[in-house]
Amino acid sequence: MKNKIIKKDYYKTSLWSGGKTTELYIYPEKATYENRNFLFRLSSATVELEKSNFTPLEGIKRFIAPIDASLKLFHQDQEVYLKPYDCYAFDGGIKTRSEGKVTDFNLMLSKETSGSLESFFLQKSTEMTLSNPSNHLCFIYAPALSLSISGKETFELSAGDLGVFFEEPVLSFISKQKGYFFVAKIHLSTL
Repeated sequence: MKNKIIKKDYYKTSLWSGGKTTELYIYPEKATYENRNFLFRLSSATVELEKSNFTPLEGIKRFIAPIDASLKLFHQDQEVYLKPYDCYAFDGGIKTRSEGKVTDFNLMLSKETSGSLESFFLQKSTEMTLSNPSNHLCFIYAPALSLSISGKETFELSAGDLGVFFEEPVLSFISKQKGYFFVAKIHLSTL
């Protein structure tokens, strides 16, 4: 695997019961969401109904973060309120419903895979550095922010594109604007 930028023009969009989902990356690359044969999947979805029910995903750990509005999640006896760019992890197999029309970012992990999702705020023209353990595959997604990302080489990430970084112990970020971006890390010993 090598470092690359996946342009938003290459994403695949489909419908779900509450809106649209756009697949940014799936692994293995021949896997499909419909067959649930992926080890991990990154996506962005729109929730176009004020109230919706999430598709149950037995055996999948889900991370979700709203991007453009707040989102309430309800599962069993728990209520979770998420502001934009708050990251939340939960068992995809539990019954979950939501309130709020939003666009969100998602990371889905099978039982065989471990990983994390975090959001970071970057000030205009201020460099930020993040460490990345050598056994992690790192994905960078900035829905509304263009980033210059440096590791062994420098990449320009336009807003909405996905950066894929492999074996980069340190990544540095800088932008001409301020805003949020996501970092998803996948533990590679399981791949």
